[in-house]
Amino acid sequence: MFFNDMKPGLKLIKVDSDDPSKVIPNAVFEIKSVEGTYGPQEFRTDQSGEIDLSMLPCPAPYVVTEKIL
Repeated sequence: MFFNDMKPGLKLIKVDSDDPSKVIPNAVFEIKSVEGTYGPQEFRTDQSGEIDLSMLPCPAPYVVTEKIL
């Protein structure tokens, strides 16, 4: 038997497709809820290639789109 505990928060990490050990800072993503109750809002990865999305209203399905600058 095992339990799947729900952990709060969500984190997006942008990595290089050729070298997944290399993170990519300053990548921009647009996030919006499928139902239209949130966003669209843009987020930018930090120096660790991460975006903390723990503040998003949950539970809801989201659309995440990388913005090409």
